[in-house]
Amino acid sequence: MKRFTIPFLFLGVLLLVCGAGAQAQTGKITVHIETVKSGQGQIGVLLFNQAKGFPGENQSAYREALLPAKKGKMTVTFEDLPYGTYAITILHDENGNLKVDANFLGIPKEGYGFSNNARNLFRAPKFEEAKFELKQPQVTQRIDFIY
Repeated sequence: MKRFTIPFLFLGVLLLVCGAGAQAQTGKITVHIETVKSGQGQIGVLLFNQAKGFPGENQSAYREALLPAKKGKMTVTFEDLPYGTYAITILHDENGNLKVDANFLGIPKEGYGFSNNARNLFRAPKFEEAKFELKQPQVTQRIDFIY
């Protein structure tokens, strides 16, 4: 019985050591929002790690933040994120109704923006146009609102 204990103990220690090195790397994404028009309402930030639901389905977002609006510049940080591909949507919900208000053509009446400052005149940008990589401890995205 004693001769089986030592190999299993050694195997257990080996698995512990190997498993500790295999942890996923994580980092943080800091979002600098540069052009908040007013202090009315709230700023919503959606962080996506897949194309599904991008740019506006809250329930498909990997993480989200909702902050009181502050005129000028604001910063939001998402921490403990696994390295990977992400895209961001921001919305200035000026009337606080927690939805994107749009005109009869479907164009938002409130401020909005996307990572990489991706823009398209006739549609919302696709995930591929707004995506960026988190593959280091910190990544910064500067996003300007479109009003």
